[in-house]
Amino acid sequence: MAILNSQRLLASDASQALASAAIALARQQGVAVAVAVVDAAGQLKAFLADDQAPWVASELCQRKARTALLGLASGDLGQALADQPALMHSFAAVPGVTLLAGGIPVRVEGQVVGAIGVGGGTPAQDADIALQALAHAGLA
Repeated sequence: MAILNSQRLLASDASQALASAAIALARQQGVAVAVAVVDAAGQLKAFLADDQAPWVASELCQRKARTALLGLASGDLGQALADQPALMHSFAAVPGVTLLAGGIPVRVEGQVVGAIGVGGGTPAQDADIALQALAHAGLA
């Protein structure tokens, strides 16, 4: 399966496979999550939610994925801004952005081509599931 399509954008089938892998990995761990995969422009390419995922997970996973398009994991960005309250407040005020862990950039040849966001578990669980899904897809 190709990771990129002919326009060098994150391919739809790769996006679906990544979301499916994250859901399967979460279920193995007993965590009900929602998963979003976005392309480099922030467009939703894939979305899946476990039947038992909390409703807020659907929104948070998309925010986490779009935040990761900045090139850092969403939680890492939050940690980087922790000692800069004014800047953290500015980022937190941007619609569609979150500094919670669970959003990870998807890189191909060093270029951010998209991102995955996982929500529904603890921030640490969400980040771990996203990383595992990327590794499963050969993108870690």
